[in-house]
Amino acid sequence: MKERIAIIDSGIGGLPIFNQFIRHITCVTYLADNKFFPYGTKDDIELINILDRIIFYFLNHRYQKVVLACNTASYIYHKYLKYKYKDCVVSIIEDTIDDLNGINHLCNVGIVATNHVVKSNIYSDLIKEKYPVETITLPASELVKLCEENDKTGIEDFIKNHFHVFKTKNIDALILGCTHFNLIEKEISNFFNNQIPIICSGYSLINQFIQNDLCLTCGRNMIYLTDYQKKYIDKIKFLFKDLRNIKIQALNI
Repeated sequence: MKERIAIIDSGIGGLPIFNQFIRHITCVTYLADNKFFPYGTKDDIELINILDRIIFYFLNHRYQKVVLACNTASYIYHKYLKYKYKDCVVSIIEDTIDDLNGINHLCNVGIVATNHVVKSNIYSDLIKEKYPVETITLPASELVKLCEENDKTGIEDFIKNHFHVFKTKNIDALILGCTHFNLIEKEISNFFNNQIPIICSGYSLINQFIQNDLCLTCGRNMIYLTDYQKKYIDKIKFLFKDLRNIKIQALNI
């Protein structure tokens, strides 16, 4: 079975996931909805309208699967849109939580995410349904913007000034509940002296497609921007050297 897959995020955060997918599949489209970046500071009604429009667009343009490579989008989908689109949409949160499997002596789990996701308690609630642990959360929408802008100094200062809450609680693992934070996994791990597992959002999503034999060659990979800017394209090509040959186009939806 051949599948056309669309991967959605509000900016560059989901591009590492896209990069993983295209190592196995040659029919993947990435949408960076940079026109409406960031999702994590918007209210539910605005996010419902944005996501409903995007999901509807791709499913009506011969895409069989839409992957939400965004935790805020996944929360909104889980709360409001799950029964509308059912099996056509894959959210990121459940797969990310499943990566806790196999971590020994798990007592305290840290979660750093957007303010919206932290306030929703979706990670804490779903984790506690599966594991007898305590969760410690850090709202970090400010850090999303720093990652999007590749502000190395700002990122370093934020980690140094805010991540101590996790050390004081002696966490056994840290979930990066925003794909933008995957971009700074190394910096975060260094803060903990590489002593605890860092779980990146969505890295195990590709396993669903491999296990279901959906990774067949059927087209070309490409990137869409909802706000087409040369400086944004230059940023993508600078940060993601493996993606320099991927075609980037505007998409007005």
